[in-house]
Amino acid sequence: MRLAGYLVILQLCFATAASADLIVSYRPTGGFGSTASSTGTGVTGLDLARGPGIDATTFSNGFYAASQWTTSSSLDLDDYFQWGFTSTNAFDLTTLDLAYSRDSNGPKQIDVQFSTDGVSFSSVFDDASVVDFGEANRNIDISAFTNVTSGTFRLYGFDAAETFGKFALLDVLGGGNSIIVNGNLTAVPEPSSLLLVATCGSLFAFRRRRPVQLTRK
Repeated sequence: MRLAGYLVILQLCFATAASADLIVSYRPTGGFGSTASSTGTGVTGLDLARGPGIDATTFSNGFYAASQWTTSSSLDLDDYFQWGFTSTNAFDLTTLDLAYSRDSNGPKQIDVQFSTDGVSFSSVFDDASVVDFGEANRNIDISAFTNVTSGTFRLYGFDAAETFGKFALLDVLGGGNSIIVNGNLTAVPEPSSLLLVATCGSLFAFRRRRPVQLTRK
């Protein structure tokens, strides 16, 4: 068999299938309230929630909002919005889209953190100058997290001008969402794929065998 043929076999044997997928999204003003607006294959979205240090409040257009954010220049571990997911399938996370705003007295800084166990959180995004007319941050890189079956995000707000200052999630992303989490769902090899791999092994074993040269006397 020629080299080109073996290259084709290699591609067939070792190629992996992956596709970009929505994992979970939230649209609090679209009649969904705190529940996820959409979820990916095998995914259950966790409800949007407020940490124990902040209080629900009203905001323009019914956006998901809170007040009582800390005025400290350091984050308070009780002052956060939380969302996340569990899944029967493993995902390699790719991007986070997030839209938010504050009033003139709301927190001027945020830090978004992620955890796969709900205990140990790592920062994935921060904004040290939140504006009071709204922001939409798309394609925040979260690709460091792979093979994830459950995850929790927390958005910490801090450095508020006053404790009565407000912070809210805006519905200005695609589909009117405020939060979109994306990832790659890698397909599990089907039985036919496993058979192909076995066949490849047999072919290469055959190729390695050299024909016996017979010598006439």
